[in-house]
Amino acid sequence: MRVLVVFSAVDEAGKNIANSLREEEEKEEEEKREEGRGFDLIEVRKDLIELSPGDLPEADYVIFASKHVGQRPSFTVHVSGNPGRAAPFGGSPFSVSAAAPRLMLACLERMRELSPPGFEVTYEVTHHGPTFLKKPSFFAELGSGAGQWERPDYGRVVAQGILAAVDLVRSGRAESGSPVALGLGGPHYAPNITKYALSNHVAVGHIVQGSILEEEDVEKVVKIALEGNGPTDFALLDWKGVKGGTRAKVLSVTEGLGLKVIKARAALLIARIF
Repeated sequence: MRVLVVFSAVDEAGKNIANSLREEEEKEEEEKREEGRGFDLIEVRKDLIELSPGDLPEADYVIFASKHVGQRPSFTVHVSGNPGRAAPFGGSPFSVSAAAPRLMLACLERMRELSPPGFEVTYEVTHHGPTFLKKPSFFAELGSGAGQWERPDYGRVVAQGILAAVDLVRSGRAESGSPVALGLGGPHYAPNITKYALSNHVAVGHIVQGSILEEEDVEKVVKIALEGNGPTDFALLDWKGVKGGTRAKVLSVTEGLGLKVIKARAALLIARIF
């Protein structure tokens, strides 16, 4: 299995994370160095959200090491794509890349273990390009400004999260184990979905923001996200993250698709569900 870890030469956080990945490779024991950590580190010369199919070699999984722009120190993961008609940050409208839910969960859990005080560790909703990837992929990001992007110790946290995801592939556990959910509703940082996923070891792939569900044809965007999510066990709905009328539409659509819905409003034990 070939895993690409991609970073941009125009992204300070991406270069910082890549440096940490190189350092980790150098620390490997001789026999492990010979076999490698099971990934290829690729540098591109453009912004990651502007990538096109010809910019990347073939691979089984793609992980993007990237900056996150926001208002608070954070470590985030998300899949790229535009579930709705808006595509202000690269990619095509109504189009999403294939998700790697279990790799994302492994990365997020590892970053949470290593996160320094004052950082938010969270899923983000699906919200920017590229949208062309047919092989499982995700973004691992360091936010939210130069004070975080350039710190080697912070870059090391994301690098360790990426290595946890790579190790999942190497061990043959990337397509089995934790249940997989499609996230629906909530704000950009998806706090309720993140809480549920981390409390119950549930692997979330695409998350469709509540505002998109309210503005677009619910059935259309849910089907787009579900296709990009791959095999999915249930939908994880931020119950208060969508308005009542939209929530009813979501429940109708998911019922029609035969997709069980779990409410992401309390850290229930997964054993109570399955």
